[in-house]
Amino acid sequence: MCWNSASAALYRPWSSRLAAGVATLPFSTTGTEGIVTLPVDGHLSAGPLAVGQGHFAFVPRQDLDDGGPLPEDASALGYDELEPGADYRLVMSQANGLYRYDVGDVYRVVGAVGATPRLEFLARAGFQSTFTGEKLTESDVHTAVMRVLGSERTGHPHFCGVPVRDTPPHYLVAVEWADVHGALNVQDTARRIDATLQEVNVEYAEKRRSGRLRPLQVLPLVPGAFGRIAERRFRQGAAGAQIKHHWLRKDSAFLDTARDLVRARPGT
Repeated sequence: MCWNSASAALYRPWSSRLAAGVATLPFSTTGTEGIVTLPVDGHLSAGPLAVGQGHFAFVPRQDLDDGGPLPEDASALGYDELEPGADYRLVMSQANGLYRYDVGDVYRVVGAVGATPRLEFLARAGFQSTFTGEKLTESDVHTAVMRVLGSERTGHPHFCGVPVRDTPPHYLVAVEWADVHGALNVQDTARRIDATLQEVNVEYAEKRRSGRLRPLQVLPLVPGAFGRIAERRFRQGAAGAQIKHHWLRKDSAFLDTARDLVRARPGT
């Protein structure tokens, strides 16, 4: 049993090789705030709402949701009013004292179990990036980088995308440049990822063609860089449960730390 939706779904090919032939169930969507969904059958990525675990309300997701707090007067729906295929931000009230708590998580209705909606966790609200309407997601970045760098030979590369505010803005992919990548040229790799990202996200492609976004760049990091960055955050007081890897960062502050771990320009 493991998480199978949102960015965790991007590990499915790896986990299926690790435990070939083993049935996988989606783990309960559970946080310190409360239990949201429960696994009841073999659905790959979603479970029905745990209707008896609290009072749940849902606010329709807006296209340009930046993850900020919902307005206090936001109109919310009951679980019996949700539309199949629609995305919602979760608001919950719990016996532990939370009242109309804006969790900040986004769920998609992917079906029902009886009269209870089946919900798939999509992401934290705001975990997409857009400068000029490209609406880049973690999945977009992961797909593009894996098509270029991922293989049976290289395994799963460690990387993340970062939005860089400039004139015009652009995206950067920080990647641990392991020895197996040594023969690759950094500039050529950036060009290939940029081209693949345009195939994956048509809005990104249009913004690149119009010049509103500059070409993507690659920042090669020493192997183990992401682990060292996580350890640094832990020493600075961040809770272990809050130190999570994201395939796409919300801002470029990450680069201030990452640039201390840049590997000498390989493959040039």
